[in-house]
Amino acid sequence: MEHCIFCGIVSKEISSYILCEDEFTTAFLDINPVAMGHTLVIPNRHFCRLDVIDDKEVMQGIMKTLIKVSNLLITAEVCHDFTILNDNGFHAQQDIMHAHEAS
Repeated sequence: MEHCIFCGIVSKEISSYILCEDEFTTAFLDINPVAMGHTLVIPNRHFCRLDVIDDKEVMQGIMKTLIKVSNLLITAEVCHDFTILNDNGFHAQQDIMHAHEAS
């Protein structure tokens, strides 16, 4: 595997504005946001797509962090409603081959 920018963010080799992190996930602001509060939620372990994640704790961690980030953005009045987006694979326009959900 070539160097993955998201793995670099998890390992703190690459700086980012992290909203929250735990044992399984990291949530940080997108460097090129398409909307106010555009946040990426990634598993801390490298998985290229959502459908290959085979660890229940990681799956639960992603959902827990998505809910936490959504509530943080709503509480901070960044938004009242939100979209969660996930592209998986080249034909789905996944740009970085590390599973990530955008909120």
